[in-house]
Amino acid sequence: MTLHRDRQLLNSAVLTSCWGALVCVAIVAAGGCYRPMIEPGGLRCAPTPAMECPDGFTCVSGFCHLPGAGGTGGRAGTGGVGGRGGRGGTGGGGGASGGAGGTCANAITPLCQSPAGLPPGCDPVCQTGCPCGLRCNVTGTTTGCMPALGTKTLGEICSITADDCVPGLACLKERCGTNVGRCYRFCRDGSVCGTGIACGMIVDFPNGGRSGSRACNVGDQVPACDVYTRMGCPDSALVCYVANQGTKCDCPSVTNRGEGENCTFYDECASGLTCLNLGNVSQCHKLCKTNADCTGGASCTPSGSFSFCP
Repeated sequence: MTLHRDRQLLNSAVLTSCWGALVCVAIVAAGGCYRPMIEPGGLRCAPTPAMECPDGFTCVSGFCHLPGAGGTGGRAGTGGVGGRGGRGGTGGGGGASGGAGGTCANAITPLCQSPAGLPPGCDPVCQTGCPCGLRCNVTGTTTGCMPALGTKTLGEICSITADDCVPGLACLKERCGTNVGRCYRFCRDGSVCGTGIACGMIVDFPNGGRSGSRACNVGDQVPACDVYTRMGCPDSALVCYVANQGTKCDCPSVTNRGEGENCTFYDECASGLTCLNLGNVSQCHKLCKTNADCTGGASCTPSGSFSFCP
């Protein structure tokens, strides 16, 4: 996935399929429709990129599953993705399910409660709507369920191709032109992002096009780095900036304004400087550790996690 910042029909007389839980069959000139009893895991999906299932079903590992219906084992078996349920065994909304004594071994705990009125399918923000053990993620050209194998947490470097972030996070490619990716939190608004953090990242499908999902800017603010050397970021392609009284790892800027010059964004000043608003205008100020780092008798002034020359 890539982030952006806010700055057959088959021409055959033998078989024609139509979704919406109806399968229409036309043999030669005569035909009819019937409503099949499709069980979760009982219908194969078309190969990629189509991966099509009837409405209400999600394609997972080559089989169609009902979102939210966790797989279960047979009588006295243990639940698994796509397993047929034993007598009375059903999948719970969060993946807890079972046949006679069966349970879901790797249930994904919902991160929040999905609001009413969402489009059909799973919810990447709250991690709801997927079978047991699967995460909801933006993948390929759709938003759907995929194995929850990732271990990378917020802000960590991740694999763009494998997307190895934990459920609720997406591996988004940075804008540096490198293959650097980091884990960002899916969001609809700032309520899941943390105090003062905007839901400002636009998430694209890996194969192109807007997914309709967004992510929190918070991924830029972890881990802490060294603003004096601009080092300490999780990847050498990123540099450390002062932003919102904290630190921010981001791609290098092409703008390098000098000390005392006006600036608009945190990344516009040259190395050793930072963009601060001390009155009616934002200017580039020198970062310092002691008074000796400042000129003209100015004092090294603390401000949050850093100090500067006024």
